[in-house]
Amino acid sequence: MNYLCDVVSARPLVIHFSLHNPASASGPVFVPRVLGPYGLFVRATVRDGRGKTVLEPPAIRGTFKLDPKSAASYMPLEAGYSFGAVFELEDAPTEPGTYELEVHYSNKPYTGAPGAEVPKLEYKGKLTVTIP
Repeated sequence: MNYLCDVVSARPLVIHFSLHNPASASGPVFVPRVLGPYGLFVRATVRDGRGKTVLEPPAIRGTFKLDPKSAASYMPLEAGYSFGAVFELEDAPTEPGTYELEVHYSNKPYTGAPGAEVPKLEYKGKLTVTIP
């Protein structure tokens, strides 16, 4: 599994995060049908040029729309395809400058169901965001 994360816009700070099953994969991989809401599975920390944290992920307790134990909560992601979502990071900095964006993803508690086994999915990456 590959993970793709891009900055869609700097002001407001919007990211696109997706799971990507490489074209070279031997077949489909089951993934959770949900990537949101932001803060539950996809989380981000923003630091200024001096390394000071200016935005931390919100503390969210979720009531899941889909049952993590149900096979219907998962979908096969075919080789060569991706599945993603766009998230706006509310309260992100808007002042001009260069920032470091650290993005985390984890599929817990969506770890699979009978007939829809899901590998452990985790991502941690850093991007640079420049606000003009």
